[in-house]
Order: sequence, then C-alpha cells, then structure tokens
Amino acid sequence: MTDRDPGTLRADMDAMLLFLAVVQLNSYSAAALRFGLTRSAVSKRVARLEETLGLRLLHRTTRQVTPTEAGLRFMEHCSRLQELLDQAQADMGDLAAVPVGTVRINAPVVFGELYLAEPIASFQEANPRVKVQLTLSDARVDPVALGLDFVVRIGPVSDESLVARPLLRSRLVTCGSPAYFQRFGRPEHPTDLLGHRCLRYLHIPADREWTYEVDHQLVNCMGTVPFEADSGLALRGAALAGIGLAHLPSFYLDRPLRSGALIAVLDAFEPPDFPANLVYASRKHQPAAVRALLAHLLAWFQRVPLEATQARSC
Repeated sequence: MTDRDPGTLRADMDAMLLFLAVVQLNSYSAAALRFGLTRSAVSKRVARLEETLGLRLLHRTTRQVTPTEAGLRFMEHCSRLQELLDQAQADMGDLAAVPVGTVRINAPVVFGELYLAEPIASFQEANPRVKVQLTLSDARVDPVALGLDFVVRIGPVSDESLVARPLLRSRLVTCGSPAYFQRFGRPEHPTDLLGHRCLRYLHIPADREWTYEVDHQLVNCMGTVPFEADSGLALRGAALAGIGLAHLPSFYLDRPLRSGALIAVLDAFEPPDFPANLVYASRKHQPAAVRALLAHLLAWFQRVPLEATQARSC
C-alpha cells in the first residue's frame, strides 16, 4: 500500500461505508437497498475498493459473503469512520436546531462598550449553552474574511453580497466644547465651518464626512483639520478637550451632550437619520445560536431605546 496514492482511498469513503454495510448485513442486496443502489453497483464499488487497497476483503459464495482477515481489520477502520460521521451529523443537527456553540460578532468600539453588554447578558441568561465572542473595532471589517457570524455597521451597506438588517437608526451631530465656542465662536451655517477646526474620522472619505443638507442638496463643508483619528472615541475626547468640532453619530455623544460638556450645533442642516445594521454573509443555513442572537438583538433595540440602555450603564 505504500506505493499507492493515499488520496484515492480518502476519495472513496462511500465505498468504505458500503463495504461495512455488506459485512454487517451479510448481503450485497441488503446493502444496496440501504443505500438506494443496485446490487451490481455495490459489488463494483467494493471490488474497486479491493483493487485500491490491493487486498481481498470478502469471501463470496452464492449464499453469503464473509470478511477475510484483511476485511475484518479494514472493517474496524470503516466502523470508526461510520461513528465519526454519525457523531458529526448529530453535532451539526444540534447546531442547526438548538442554540449551542460560539457566536462571533464585531461592533464599533463605543457602540459595543455602551450598548451590547446588556442585551448579550439577557440573551445568555436564556441561552446558557451559547458563548458570545465580541470584538470591537471602528474599522469596517469583512465578516467573511474574519470568520465572523455577523457585524454591527453604522451607516449604509453597499456590498450586495452581504445581508443587512436594520438594528436602529442614529443621527449625526456636530458639536464642540463650551471652551471651543468661547474661543472660536459658534457656526450658524455649514459654510461657516470653513473657518473652523474640524476633527476628521479616518474611516470615512473626506468628501463624505462633513456633509450637510443645504437647500435640499448635500454639500461638504470641512475646515482646517488639526486632528484626525480612526476612533470615534478619540475624536469625542478631542472635542471635549477643545481641539476642534466633532461630527459623530449621536450614540457616541449622549452623555456629554446631556451633561453640557459638548454642545450641538447645525442640527437643522444635518442629513436624515442613518441606520446601524446587523450585517452577515447569508440568510441560509445559519446555526441556531446565530439565528437566535440576531433575533434577540433586533427585538431588544426595538423595545429598549438607546437612551434607556445608556442611562442604566451610567
């Protein structure tokens, strides 16, 4: 056997299971009935298996078939293969029907830190056999490339190969600290921003970030950029420190806006609300745990507004 192609036998697992059935049922005809084949097809598959191995596996008579010594030894390997396949099918059946296993998700940093812990805890209380693995990143990660079950994305999803289900709607807010406005004044119109210091978010193209609705048209107005970052949390910190104005989703800003640490401006010119989506690769054949967590998060954010979730986490 050492001179034979090891891949040949791997490619013929069905023949191994057919051989096992012939031995267990002591009949080609019975094995053929179990697999929905003809008797001659089973006989040819087993004969080809013997040729692959270079060994005779069965003694054949007109009344019965019995394994040779090599056949008995090979039957042990075939039995283990059958057990592994049965176990794999049972395990996959559990994954498809019962919430069990690990669900891997990704979300923007601030959104995940402020708003996901409570609904995930609620989900796991009802589904103790599910482990949730949450990673946080402000980058627009690819759920397929990173092996994620789904991601939370802020803003529209343009990739048609992905499924996007609206989780909630947010709005953009232009804001600055009282100290900043005391020093530089408050913009009253988007064009006033050309004379202001604007903090830039690196994950959004510059021509789409500082965009406002003026006379039913979208216009981009961005002044001097003293600071830029790939983290919304860092931009919020820079705005609180008075470095410049921030233009961020409202969920980043609820606490400092309520406390007065940041003050919103230009609300009348902000574009319409935009969605936060649950994004994943396919609707088909999702494990039960993934389906259950998706449904739980969608129901949670319909029932519990962001403000209430954040107030409880203060």
